[in-house]
Amino acid sequence: DTPPAVNNLPDVKDMLPFNVRTQSAIDLIDQGKLDEAETMLRAIVAESPAQHYSSRLYLGATCERQGQFAEAESLYRSVLELRPDDT
Repeated sequence: DTPPAVNNLPDVKDMLPFNVRTQSAIDLIDQGKLDEAETMLRAIVAESPAQHYSSRLYLGATCERQGQFAEAESLYRSVLELRPDDT
């Protein structure tokens, strides 16, 4: 039997486009292009399933680096709600 949590996960091939775009945003973060990364990550978060938590984590980190602490906290909390066992 498959654990219930696994049954709720989207197929990895469905997540691939979001993973590729998230990596592009990470590259922008590494280059110090935080505004561009934030714009890209906001689009990914808006379009991706809730289970694509990495885009939310990176958007939170980007907001934090830009001094948007309340928004960063909100994003981090949303990830904790999605992945409570990963804390």
